[in-house]
Amino acid sequence: MFKMSKIGLFTALGFGVSLCALMFATPSFASSEDCSTKWNLERSDNERCNNLVILSPGNDTRINLVLLLGDLHASEVPPPIQLKLPGEPGVAPFEWYSYTYIPTKKNEKGEEDAQESVSIFQLGEGSRCVSSDQGQADFELALIANKSIPDDERELLKKYRAQLNPTCDETSKIFPSLNDLPLQIKSKAGQEFSAYLLSAAAFYDGNFDFAQSGFATLLKSKDKWLAEASLYMQSRVALNRAQVDAFDEWGNLTKEKLNVASLDETEKYLNQYISTYPQGQYVSSARGLLRRVYWLKGDNEKLLNAYAWQFRNAKPNERNLNDIDLATEIDAKILRDTNGVKITDPIILAAVDLYRMRNANDKNNKNLLSLQELEAQRDIFSKDKDLFDFLLANHAYYVQNNPALVTKLIPDGTNVKSFNSLNYSRQILRGQALEKLNDVNARGFWISMFKAANAPAQRDELEIALALHDENHNGIDKVFASDSLIKDTYIRETLLTNVADAKLLRQVTNNQALKKHERDVALFTLLYKDLTTGKYSDFLTDYKMVPSDAHLAEGSYWYLGDEVSLGVFNWKGVDDQYSCPSLNIIATNLNKNPNSTRYNICLGEFLRINGFDDYGFYGTEKDEIGGSESQFKGKTFSRLEAYKAAIADPKADVNDKAYSLYRAVNCYAPTGSNTCGGTEVPKSQRKAWFNTLKTQYKNTPWAKDLRYYW
Repeated sequence: MFKMSKIGLFTALGFGVSLCALMFATPSFASSEDCSTKWNLERSDNERCNNLVILSPGNDTRINLVLLLGDLHASEVPPPIQLKLPGEPGVAPFEWYSYTYIPTKKNEKGEEDAQESVSIFQLGEGSRCVSSDQGQADFELALIANKSIPDDERELLKKYRAQLNPTCDETSKIFPSLNDLPLQIKSKAGQEFSAYLLSAAAFYDGNFDFAQSGFATLLKSKDKWLAEASLYMQSRVALNRAQVDAFDEWGNLTKEKLNVASLDETEKYLNQYISTYPQGQYVSSARGLLRRVYWLKGDNEKLLNAYAWQFRNAKPNERNLNDIDLATEIDAKILRDTNGVKITDPIILAAVDLYRMRNANDKNNKNLLSLQELEAQRDIFSKDKDLFDFLLANHAYYVQNNPALVTKLIPDGTNVKSFNSLNYSRQILRGQALEKLNDVNARGFWISMFKAANAPAQRDELEIALALHDENHNGIDKVFASDSLIKDTYIRETLLTNVADAKLLRQVTNNQALKKHERDVALFTLLYKDLTTGKYSDFLTDYKMVPSDAHLAEGSYWYLGDEVSLGVFNWKGVDDQYSCPSLNIIATNLNKNPNSTRYNICLGEFLRINGFDDYGFYGTEKDEIGGSESQFKGKTFSRLEAYKAAIADPKADVNDKAYSLYRAVNCYAPTGSNTCGGTEVPKSQRKAWFNTLKTQYKNTPWAKDLRYYW
């Protein structure tokens, strides 16, 4: 299981300063806000919930970065594994939060609770007051290590440190509470620690001049911790002075309000600290602050180089960010603003290139990456040929619409023990190209990939690819074969409800080797489609497979939830304003006379009362799982069409006509949108129905009840 690396809270002040908290900016480059899940592997544009563990133009840029960094750090930080929250189906497609939440302990019901990972991006932007319990511990350790401080002074200094509770705003008044401390400390070493606390208090109070001079007096202290921490604090003081009034209450930066001279001073102090203490306690924190300085100054070249150093050169214990948080920071701080900057690191450049291949069909897309621009990068990828060929292949597929070129750029590489993210993405793209070319070997190619798809979510995505192939080639029976590689519940049940014919639905229903839920979904779909396609004789036969104790599951009309509501077909009818017998009797009479006005209205009542109006009308897109034409043939029943037939039938009973007029108008209540299926009618027709009901059938309860015609 992938574990988030812990975010260290750096403690130069003895108050636990987290420099990482100073790096946050809300990423908007990565993804859009709203979307519906797309169950395919095509990603030409980005939507929030449609990410895959496939490097692609439409993937969230942060995920592309994490996948690339995961390959780079394979022995240290594997790609994310936990992509599923409790109660969610499958793991792909997924949202970014699936990376930033991890399951922890189990609750009282034995279920895993999801908990957000510890992340620098939860801790605020630009605050000088980020503290932790570790801060006091560091201060106390330094006191204990210094043997020149008398025990009574050591205890007094610990006491004053423990009393500090900085707010770091205009109300912060820590410094006055320490006024009497120097008078109580007599030893030289103790006085230095006292001066450190006074300088720290001034820093938190925003008295940067006093803090700067105070820390400066400690730079040559014989106490190693004081000397190192004070040099580090010189940079922190300068950085916070540079940012005074530069951020508003929402964390938005106004660069014109930055103190550029203080930023230059910060950079000088940080470089001095890193040079003096290359293995120092706060060196990773210093590097993070240096990145912030580059960002504030708009020095994108230095910022890019700093990120590249961070993920290429820093050892695991030197990194103050795990790959997930580093990808988030890079995305937020630099990927949206690389114009005019020569990117020399292949990983960052690949992320930018993939992003620039989005929306290739948008004629107004002025940011689209040209083939000429991509070819000009060849030297940068001289040591990453597979990555460069993959970028060329993505351009061929998404921009040039040339799948044949993809197969030339990416040869078959499935005969391996396992895929890293890049190799997996290369082979997926090859498979997509084979599908576009309608290659006879496409299905075999997908199957050959399963053996090496061992990393998280890779198999799940291959199941999507194979299922789509079988669906598009009239082979969904293979999905339900005993040796099927497709295990995903959503894929299997979507194919049953959207595509399967009656024969397959009966086979699945009677296959005791399959899961009960899947068998129940098949039976439910079979019965529903029997009824709504006019196969009443089949319904009466298939209905015998409904268990005698079947009932409605909890959750109103949530028929295919954790429990399948087969009991809905045991409907006993209704004895209200318009009376109807049980569903079994309705089907029996419709089997004898499919055109029966009354029993067609009653079938409509069964569907209306039990919440089926929208059931079956919402399909998926053609290129997604379940998006092909249903193999269950027959004209679909429509309440509206049943009402129209009754209204037009000169032999229809008066009550049947009146009720049909009432219900036909109400098909458009209350928004003017039809919820009953069938052919739309204009508002003028609804008005005519309304007037007919009000005049010719004015004494019926339905005429008295109806007020509008929508």
